[in-house]
Amino acid sequence: MKALPVLSRAGGHGLKAVFAGMKVFRPHRPIHSHGVLLEGTLTHSRVFSGEEWLDNSDEEQVLARVSRSVGLPDALPDVVGLALRIGEADVLLSTTGGGVPGRFMILPRRSVVDGPFTSLMPFRGSGGPVLLAVRREGPGPDLRTLSELRSYDGELQWGLHYSRLRGPWTRSGTLRLRVCDDQHRDPRFDPIGHPPAGLSSYTWARELRVPSYALAQETQHGYTSEKNTAQPRK
Repeated sequence: MKALPVLSRAGGHGLKAVFAGMKVFRPHRPIHSHGVLLEGTLTHSRVFSGEEWLDNSDEEQVLARVSRSVGLPDALPDVVGLALRIGEADVLLSTTGGGVPGRFMILPRRSVVDGPFTSLMPFRGSGGPVLLAVRREGPGPDLRTLSELRSYDGELQWGLHYSRLRGPWTRSGTLRLRVCDDQHRDPRFDPIGHPPAGLSSYTWARELRVPSYALAQETQHGYTSEKNTAQPRK
């Protein structure tokens, strides 16, 4: 286990180098360059998991961004990202498998709304590691492209789930989102600096993610848009 921080630190700097190369061609956002903003609510189910955020029964306001990672042509599958700002917390999810080891592996998909989407890396909870996942629920069109999603005027519903690493997924809430009227906002999401209440990041996860995150959020002018890294929300 002593080697894990060293490997994570090396991996973090490796990812930073990759992002630096991509920023030559995409200085504003090296990945997830184009996205669609959604807004709505998360209604928690109060599942008695022992984790503060999962166990509350409140309804929280949500801002979300759906994006294709590399930006491949629509005819080709791409890794789809779902960034969520839930109240004051940020959660980043990507298309993966649902089982083990698939939930720890990013998987390209054609549809920009079908998942599952998972957090890939676990949060540190009071009862141990916590993985988060979102799965689409209910009837609705197969929205394969960002353009199709942007023009969709209906409601999208996803179920929020959590798992203890290799355990079963437990449903813990309902996301109801619609496409925002204002698509000109440029939010930046920071799951390291603003995790859900009672959850935090493991040191190895921070070492792996922070260098590339910091670089990716720098614009060509040297500052971030709606910067939130380690800053209090206003």
